[in-house]
Amino acid sequence: MKDVEAGVVFSSVDTNPLKYIMSLTHLLTPLIFFISFYKIFNISTHLYKNLKDKKFKTSISYTHLVLMGLVIIYILFFSLSSRLTERWMLPIIPFLLVYSARGLVEFLDYDKINKIIRLLIFLLIISTYSYYSYNIVKQLQIGKPRVNAYLWTLDYIEKSNLNDFNILMYTNKGNKDPFGNIKNCDLEMFSVYESRGAQYHYPKNPTSYDFVILYSYLENNFENDYVKEKYPEYYKAWSGFIRTVEYGEKFRLLKSFNTTKMDLMGIPEILIYEKIK
Repeated sequence: MKDVEAGVVFSSVDTNPLKYIMSLTHLLTPLIFFISFYKIFNISTHLYKNLKDKKFKTSISYTHLVLMGLVIIYILFFSLSSRLTERWMLPIIPFLLVYSARGLVEFLDYDKINKIIRLLIFLLIISTYSYYSYNIVKQLQIGKPRVNAYLWTLDYIEKSNLNDFNILMYTNKGNKDPFGNIKNCDLEMFSVYESRGAQYHYPKNPTSYDFVILYSYLENNFENDYVKEKYPEYYKAWSGFIRTVEYGEKFRLLKSFNTTKMDLMGIPEILIYEKIK
């Protein structure tokens, strides 16, 4: 599994050297990210001055050095990879939050800062994280689109008295996908690991099926410069598949199941298409 993970993964390939800086900006919010790195820079200059003056001896100084070094090395290490996987940043987020909290307290205690500006910054942070929390709660209340789509499909098949039908579904969940329990459902795991030959995994003919079910992140697996340049035929096959199902005249969107507009949990929308007869 280590060899598989070490290679290129089509769903998360990203060669931008700043990808994890932008990722942390998204995860922490721009304001908290800026404050945390400002505080890290501020402490770093202070430690450097102490080092020059030969005062670098306290345990607090060494603690800051280890924590800040960990954050910087961690970001640099993963930035050299060709993947963008936001969960890899989770171990350093607590450290950044601590530095941002310290920086924020010092900023708000600064005598020259107007009280109204202090209040506005405080309210901005509280409202931002309250909004994030509200969206997460709302996402949990809505439930998983995949499960909702599965239950709706079962009900639709029963109410429509469908006996002779077949379904094609591309999934990122493998055998764990509930659609595998529906008879006549051709459940296909979308292969994304180049080391396992994902580039040879071409789409099936959608017109051979009565229903085609897709997840919204599917296009991320081939709509990137790496795939377009290295595997043009593979890209053409999958983009043609999407055009036939989503934009052609042979299928219609029967039902879609989504979550909140601000998706904080990485939950894909499920799209159910029916062939026009």
